[in-house]
Formats: sequence, structure tokens, C-alpha cells
Amino acid sequence: MYTFKDNVLKISVRSLVEFICRSGDIDTRRGQGGDKAAMDAGSKAHRRIQKQMGSQYEAEVPMRMEFPSLNYTIVIEGRADGVITEDEGITIDEIKGTYRNFKYLDEPVKVHKAQAMVLSLIHISEPTRRTPISYAVFCLKKKKNETIQKTYDVAKSNR
Repeated sequence: MYTFKDNVLKISVRSLVEFICRSGDIDTRRGQGGDKAAMDAGSKAHRRIQKQMGSQYEAEVPMRMEFPSLNYTIVIEGRADGVITEDEGITIDEIKGTYRNFKYLDEPVKVHKAQAMVLSLIHISEPTRRTPISYAVFCLKKKKNETIQKTYDVAKSNR
């Protein structure tokens, strides 16, 4: 969703990347909202993963970036599931739940990866710095989690 009020256009990170990563049928009525039971199970797993993280972990970190122009300002807002601060640097943590078998998850879902990349871009001041994006996936059927972690160069990545 977005709002436009007082010459300020605000859009959420999720809405922005869903629009950018859109593909397929122009009929958007299918797939909206998701299954409530799966969403509840995912939220529960999400909180459990966050509680297991160490002291270097900050959960639910709000992020915001403004792009002012002469006549209006564009504001992108979002919330990182977590920010991990270690001596080696900062990692933006994105947590998602799935009923899929882990062996079929070679790469993050495109929109989830894009969401983490935009959040990391907002978080860092220099877009050419390398920022690890941690993608935690929790299997809702088997109640186990696995982390896929890769490093993306925010400025050069086009995936």
C-alpha cells in the first residue's frame, strides 16, 4: 500500500518489491492474504526464532529512507525482522515460514530476497558496501528451521 498526503508519497518496502517483482497473470485477486492458519504458524515460528537469537540480535527494527525532490518526497518504510551486529559487520535478517521441503529451497523467494535487499540498502549509508542478508526459513510441517545465508552486493545485484 501507499499513501500520498501533503506532497509526501509513502510506500512500504513490501509493496514496493511486490510491484517490482510482479510477474504472471494481471488478475491479482488470487493469492491475496494467504491462509490464516499458515500465517499464524509462521508468526509463532518467527517469534520463536527471534527469541533464540543472541544478544547481538535486535528484533523488529523499523527502517525508513526519504528521497526529497523539489515538489514532493518519496518515503520508503519497512521493518527488518532482525538486525545482527557483529564485529564483522551487520546482517539484515529476514524470516519466512514455508510448508515446502527444504531441499527445494536453493534460493530465497524472489520477493523475499528483494525485500531484504531494500532493507539492507536503507540500513547502510554507502550502497556499495557488502551487506550479508540472512534468510531464515522455518518448516511449518516438521517444526524445524534452516538458514540460508548469502552475501549480496546491493549496488551490483540485479536479481
